[in-house]
Amino acid sequence: SSETLKVVKSNKLLELRRERAVRGISVTDRNHAVLLGIRLFLKRLLQLLRLPKGPTAYTDQVIAQFPTTADLLSFLYALDNTNDWVGEEEDEDHGSSHDVGPSVESRDLGSSLLTLKELTLAAHQVEIIFVLCTLLGGRRKADVQDSMARLGLVPILCRLFDQMEWDPNRRSVPHPPIHGPDCECNPDSALKIQFLRLINNFCDRDSGNWANKHLLLSEKELHSIGEVPMPNFATMGSYGDQGLLTRLLTVLMHEPPSSHFRFWLACCIESFLRGGDPRVQLFVARSGLLHHLL
Repeated sequence: SSETLKVVKSNKLLELRRERAVRGISVTDRNHAVLLGIRLFLKRLLQLLRLPKGPTAYTDQVIAQFPTTADLLSFLYALDNTNDWVGEEEDEDHGSSHDVGPSVESRDLGSSLLTLKELTLAAHQVEIIFVLCTLLGGRRKADVQDSMARLGLVPILCRLFDQMEWDPNRRSVPHPPIHGPDCECNPDSALKIQFLRLINNFCDRDSGNWANKHLLLSEKELHSIGEVPMPNFATMGSYGDQGLLTRLLTVLMHEPPSSHFRFWLACCIESFLRGGDPRVQLFVARSGLLHHLL
């Protein structure tokens, strides 16, 4: 009967909770706790994401001048200075993030202000994003979400989104298939998928989490749904007329049916909508998504 089925399900749930209590905290959760206990750890990771995107031909040209890896490492060490982490003495929960916005994009990649060291670090963006995704999926994900929001994750995501090529007709040049004859993966695929996973994990939460989710809308969009932006929205929220959510919706509606990005784009939007602010649901419906799906 249905009552018996409910009792069985309840018993299994109690057994699962008992097993978790006996097992205690997993090794993974312990490792996460160690990393999150390091002062300024999250802030430094996010600072790496603010660097310009990827190495350029200039980088390769300079690297080619060093015959051995030891020579290159010596050169990079010489570039080191004591101001790598300017402002790191501020507590990560209260530190300023005023340099997160589009002002970083105005830096001239050919100027002397951009060192080879920065370009070398920027080549590891996908690994940095993977680490952030892992922390956001752990036992303390709610605390990590709130900390990253305060440290200015959303403006960084907006800048990274604008740097990537999302037009399916203008993506990278033809290349040999990596995973077989029908494979459409390109060198940017891993970065884009990890990037979308990061957005999904940032929004994924059992409770509504609307204080953080509203950061994915622009100030103009927040006013359109009758929401007043928080006082420090300029340093924590999306910049421009269109927020990060609208950018994702636009890309999803222009992706071809066979695109391997559609799944992760849909995951981001689903995790954003989960928890149900009717005003935001109506905003998304009016964006053209419903018409696109139907």
